[in-house]
Amino acid sequence: MSVVADLVAALRSRRPLVCLRAADALEKISRGGTDVIAPYRRQLMHAVVRTKDPVVRWNLIQVLPRLDHDREAMVRLARRMEVWFLSDASAIVRVAALEAVVEFGKRNPSLEALARRMVSDGLTAPSAAVRARARRIERSKRI
Repeated sequence: MSVVADLVAALRSRRPLVCLRAADALEKISRGGTDVIAPYRRQLMHAVVRTKDPVVRWNLIQVLPRLDHDREAMVRLARRMEVWFLSDASAIVRVAALEAVVEFGKRNPSLEALARRMVSDGLTAPSAAVRARARRIERSKRI
């Protein structure tokens, strides 16, 4: 079994620290390219939805926009990210969800309006971290 397969399997561990370390490692691996992670796209999508741990979710949210998705899967993920952006208790999850939808909006024109709306909402969010990220996205003209 490959290291990536082991890390993906570790996401199902009952030990929170194991899941956290696996998600962190997968995020770091994905920065260099997604060829080795791409075969596990479905498992990663399920893991991000299934986890209650905000750090695991945050790391996996960062991986998902780096992977190739068909339009339908991208729209489903973007809608899920919108829910987390609006309601997750963790500011870091909300920021990651915002970033992910902006990235999806660049690749799927049908998601541009959602990305713009989320950035606009982020500019007045209660969380300073969310406001700061929304300002950075707006200034960079990424959407």
